[in-house]
Amino acid sequence: MRTLWTALLIFTLASLLFGQRPQKPRAEVSNVQLTRSVLIEVTMFAADKILFVPFCGESDAGTKSLCYGPARVEVQKRGNWRPVELRHRDAILGALAPDRRKAEKIEAGGRGRFILAISKDDFAVETGQRLRLVVDAWPNEQSARNGGQPIQMVTPSFGCP
Repeated sequence: MRTLWTALLIFTLASLLFGQRPQKPRAEVSNVQLTRSVLIEVTMFAADKILFVPFCGESDAGTKSLCYGPARVEVQKRGNWRPVELRHRDAILGALAPDRRKAEKIEAGGRGRFILAISKDDFAVETGQRLRLVVDAWPNEQSARNGGQPIQMVTPSFGCP
């Protein structure tokens, strides 16, 4: 009898290990690539007046992504600041129309945290270059949407990683 139970146990284990498994949801990684981007995290501080800062997306953690256009990267060349150039002459930047962008309200005396990512494959930025971020903001949401006169903020320069 003990031999029968042992054989039954071995048969059951073998069928579980080597038998057909039921289909279930799964995920497989088919490709992994490292992207070459410069990720800039910036905190915007409103002084004595409200600011509206355009953004074009939001991370799962709630960090807003600045829109390229109202936010742009400049590079220092021969002592002068110039917009970062595209690597490919025929490339054209796309942008959301001002009336389609969202705007983050930063209360007077408050601050807002944002990110801007640019690809080193698309933009002519190199390790060690001096960069700065220029961000346009507006005093009210309406002027942010209709392209009114912006309040321009310029960050201190920083090194490209």
